[in-house]
Amino acid sequence: MTNPDMTFQPQPPAATPAQPKGPAQIPPETRTMPLPAGGPVPPFSAQGAEASVTFDGNGITFDRPRRGFAFRESKPATVPLSSVAGVTLIEPDGSGKGWFYPTIRTAKGYATFDPKKPSVYGVSFDASRANEFRALAAAVDKARPSSPAPLDAHLTANGRIPLYRHWWFWAIIVVVVIIGIAGQGGGSTGTTASQPAQTSSSYQKQYEKSKAEAEAKAKAKRELQSQADGYKGQNAAGIINDLEQKSQLGIIGTGDGTDQTDAVKSAIAGGTAYTVTGATVSDDKIDLTVDTTDHYNRQQEIANATPEQSSALTKAQSYSEMMHMSRQGIYDQLTSEYGEKFSPDAANWALDHLDADYNANALAKAKDYQSTMAMSPEAIRDQLTSQYGEKFTPDEANYAIEHLND
Repeated sequence: MTNPDMTFQPQPPAATPAQPKGPAQIPPETRTMPLPAGGPVPPFSAQGAEASVTFDGNGITFDRPRRGFAFRESKPATVPLSSVAGVTLIEPDGSGKGWFYPTIRTAKGYATFDPKKPSVYGVSFDASRANEFRALAAAVDKARPSSPAPLDAHLTANGRIPLYRHWWFWAIIVVVVIIGIAGQGGGSTGTTASQPAQTSSSYQKQYEKSKAEAEAKAKAKRELQSQADGYKGQNAAGIINDLEQKSQLGIIGTGDGTDQTDAVKSAIAGGTAYTVTGATVSDDKIDLTVDTTDHYNRQQEIANATPEQSSALTKAQSYSEMMHMSRQGIYDQLTSEYGEKFSPDAANWALDHLDADYNANALAKAKDYQSTMAMSPEAIRDQLTSQYGEKFTPDEANYAIEHLND
């Protein structure tokens, strides 16, 4: 005889009329995730691995595909809310799988499901669906009655209609009797009686196999992520070559969210040095984020700057972005006794690490002179390059004059 999908108790495992409402008790080997309180009103729906689950305020419906000929109902199975004594949500385990099932009052007592066995009135779910089942469980727990009524006596413990109520059951009996009369029916009767046991056993084996596969996949992903974490700060060329040989290379990006794999590999072939700044696992591949080594090193130096260097860089950025000054003009302002009074070393360090477009700064100054002082292009050029003026280079001034009317 096979184990039933649920067991029965004379009293509810949780939430009797004399007790506060709460989730039903569950076997000690499981762990229950706390249910969120409150939330919106029904209907609620959640997608489990074996079935979709819906709560419309009147009952919980488990809608799953029909499996086999004799062992699954073709219609959805519904538990009326009036018979729900509690609800249990089991936290996803290491394989990423959790369980949801209600505690139901039946004519035999209060039914508690074994989550390791298949049942019409219980489903497993992936961790990505946990929030859906939390909300659904909280809504059912909030709405269920304090004194549930027994479930329809025609339903068995696992929610299936008894075999003897199906037409094909009696057809099988007739066939077996006819074969028995002919002297050939003994083996067929034994095979028919053992089929449900074999089906239950196959479900258990499938569950154990799926769980083992999920755990193995999760372990492999953790190991691959540990491998990826060690790539940060390393030369990208060697990492890319190693991953390609192992068929583990995903996509390569430069931080803008686009696939730059071909461009980066082409630049590396041309002599450009890249450094790995990030690595993430996607399926069984590793995606890389890279940056040019010079820029990466400059960012590392900025992160390790002294307080004076950091302050000088902040001031330099302000002068470039707000006042559109030249490199020499910023240096003079940083070191001036009447200005910022930074040391020459700190000022030079700041300018070496400043990300500034001096052509754009010269053009901004030129347009300002043109609009506010109505100066001619040549007068503007002189003002831009003057040692008593803006101190831009001749090339920067030429760029500004060429684009003055753009």
